Amino acid sequence: MRILSFVVVSIAVCGCASASPSGSSDAATQDKLTWTFVYATYFDKGTPGHCGDEGCHATSRAGYVCSSQAACYASLTSNNAFVGGFLVDPKNPSASILVDPANSPLIWFNETHGTMPKSALAPNPDAKRDVAAWISAGAPND
Repeated sequence: MRILSFVVVSIAVCGCASASPSGSSDAATQDKLTWTFVYATYFDKGTPGHCGDEGCHATSRAGYVCSSQAACYASLTSNNAFVGGFLVDPKNPSASILVDPANSPLIWFNETHGTMPKSALAPNPDAKRDVAAWISAGAPND
């Protein structure tokens, strides 16, 4: 029994994650757990989410505006009547609507009913991983 316990603990401590062919891990790294990274990579103008683009959320739509990094964060973390809560809830990350597979407006999380980003309705595993990791970390505004 002691040997089995040692093996289980050893596996848990060492982990079973494998590196991708390029040698990098598939896990979200610490530098990706910042709002600066998430915004610049997924929500800013010209990114896969392109929330701040004209015709999207450069101006307020459904109570959400993403005209700048600060405005985008404030909108994501404010109680939004259009979605019935917080898209991102830093105090209760698991209650964040943005990552809810049944209620997220993003197809990255809600592959059945997600309607955004409008011009890029396709799964994005990197965005899903990184945004979820940032929210799980408490959605730090840094």
